[in-house]
Amino acid sequence: MPLPRRERTWVAVHRVDNMLYYKRLEAPAFRILTALRDGATLNRAVAAAGRAVTAEQVQAWFALWVQLGWLCRRK
Repeated sequence: MPLPRRERTWVAVHRVDNMLYYKRLEAPAFRILTALRDGATLNRAVAAAGRAVTAEQVQAWFALWVQLGWLCRRK
């Protein structure tokens, strides 16, 4: 059986209750998170995702990230 072809994969690694997890991401979602990590404004971070991304995709990603605890109120 031949090996699968190589492909680029974007992931976020995070912890929940001291357990390590990873989440596969679409490239535009990874670009948004990277921009936020680097201190970009929300507007610039979403723009980093590219023009092909829809508002519905961005809304779904942010809803998931909040649910996972990646985005929360600043203390």
